[in-house]
Amino acid sequence: MDKKTTAEMLKAHVYKLSHEIGERGIFKYDNLNRAAEYIEGEFRSYGYEVDFQKYNIRNRVFRNIIVTKTGVGRPREIVILGAHYDSMKNPGADDNASAVAGLLETARIFSS
Repeated sequence: MDKKTTAEMLKAHVYKLSHEIGERGIFKYDNLNRAAEYIEGEFRSYGYEVDFQKYNIRNRVFRNIIVTKTGVGRPREIVILGAHYDSMKNPGADDNASAVAGLLETARIFSS
């Protein structure tokens, strides 16, 4: 694992989510969808299959993003990593773009 690459990737993900996309949530629905599309695209670029758990709030469809990877050494063991990608009344760098960035970087590292 290249620590410099990891740090650069983490910063890039946080910047994308919090600055380029910005506030994401029920009242910033388009931005929330842009964030979901970005996250989905990143997972797919690492070779993962992506699925969604959809639900409705106020006549709009929202989605949880689900990615599964079967382990090689211990395929029966389960590890769950998670983060929420919405934010409340701010760009959300620390709520919760930083956790999403960590999740995406973990996925990138485990993909190889």
